[in-house]
Amino acid sequence: MTPQIRLHSACLSFTRYFCSLKFPSMAPATLTLLIIQLLSEATSATNTDLLSSILPFAETQYETVANQQIPILGQSGNPSAYPFEGFPTEEKWRSNRREAWTSGFMPGAFWHLSSLAPNATDLWQQRAQITQQGLLPMQDYNGSHDIGFVMFCSFGNAFLRTRNSSYLPPLTNAAITLSARFNPIVGCTRSWENKGAASADRFEVIIDNMMNLELLFWVANYTANATLYNMAVSHAARTSSEHVRPDGSTWQVVAFNSTDGAVIEKYTVQGYGNDSTWARGQAWAVYGFTMAYRYTQNEKFLQTAQKTADFILGNLSPEDMVPYWDFDAPFKEGYQPRDTSAAAIAASGLLELGEYLGERYRDAGVKLLEELTKYRADGKGEYRIPAILLNGTSHYSRHHFDRALIFGDYYFLEALLRLSR
Repeated sequence: MTPQIRLHSACLSFTRYFCSLKFPSMAPATLTLLIIQLLSEATSATNTDLLSSILPFAETQYETVANQQIPILGQSGNPSAYPFEGFPTEEKWRSNRREAWTSGFMPGAFWHLSSLAPNATDLWQQRAQITQQGLLPMQDYNGSHDIGFVMFCSFGNAFLRTRNSSYLPPLTNAAITLSARFNPIVGCTRSWENKGAASADRFEVIIDNMMNLELLFWVANYTANATLYNMAVSHAARTSSEHVRPDGSTWQVVAFNSTDGAVIEKYTVQGYGNDSTWARGQAWAVYGFTMAYRYTQNEKFLQTAQKTADFILGNLSPEDMVPYWDFDAPFKEGYQPRDTSAAAIAASGLLELGEYLGERYRDAGVKLLEELTKYRADGKGEYRIPAILLNGTSHYSRHHFDRALIFGDYYFLEALLRLSR
């Protein structure tokens, strides 16, 4: 039981006892408000301690990122300087092209910092605006479902922070571009393009694609576009039915037949095995279905979010809640890395889920954030990478692990922002 839960339980017991005495000078409602205030202050103190311990470090690290990347991105015709991973002992992030699914996370991290660091809001916003400018052509890019990640993490955060109407057309155009990947027979947007000898009617959908629905949901709600809204609802419902196992774990990929909507196979690409549970995919599910509930108030999505969250919480070690890269990783076969990016995504999702389902999920999100601070990128003297978190696993079978991952930092900052609010 966490300190917050113990305090909450004690406060409730004290309130019931005190009210039973019919103490004449204080009405029960007044006493209840006092107890709530005490609890709020205790929780706020915990949040403040966590924020104060990590935020200065995060600002310092990302100031270095800005100083390294902005001069490169400022050069016209150079759209390939978006950080995606960093090796602990290297001084710079490795960068990728803007078409990569990770390109929106650096400006998104700057937008998060603009809210977390109120004394430097304008500076972080300027950095975000400069680095996202090169992503404008992505609003018309139809080669990937990840346009949702790219555009909403950058321009979506930009509008949410500033309410600047100039950010609306790129978001609307991007949502319309993404909607072209929707197949009404399958009821989902396509994730990957068919390659090689794959049948033309093969239609692959990955659990990650739940995250791209936020672009559809948000634009649908903001512009009253029922078509976009219904597409997003359909995709979430089909994913809930096909990607989530009875025990709350998830498959990474479901391949459908595009002509009749039938399931062809279920498998993994980044997990340990087809029947295992890839940690980051599970975190995408918790976050994605919680987000879908926020936009729709559909109880099915809330139940799925809870089910997938319960699987994570039931399979984490109390000693270190940061999961290994796969919940079924074969520990007897050598070194198994953890995945801090999965923990950061899950922490952000759990903090929001706690708003709907109570303290158990919120406290788990806080605990995950606390555990993640053990994986700071300054943990050893030889660490040089200007990141917040290390020990991220992007693709285990390709030996891409024990690295800084830009999306891990992004969702860690987002979780801090949710905690601060």
